[in-house]
Amino acid sequence: MTLKKNVVEVTVNHIRPITMTTLTTITGLIPLAVGFGGGGSTNQPMAIAVVGGLSFALVLALFFVPYIYLYTKGMRNSSSGELLASFKN
Repeated sequence: MTLKKNVVEVTVNHIRPITMTTLTTITGLIPLAVGFGGGGSTNQPMAIAVVGGLSFALVLALFFVPYIYLYTKGMRNSSSGELLASFKN
């Protein structure tokens, strides 16, 4: 298997647990982010920041990190005279 196929397979296998963990935490913070409950107005900015951070981290973990890994691995191999076949496609 090529490196690109391996990275795609691992990313696909990790989509479900990463997404479920992030969505359950975001779902639990929605009432606080909207401002419901005791102390909602004082904790609302923190909840909004956490929801935004988790959403951004989800995108980074599922799309950006695998791409950067492939890119840096390809640069390391191409500098030694080898070129990964996955980057030719």
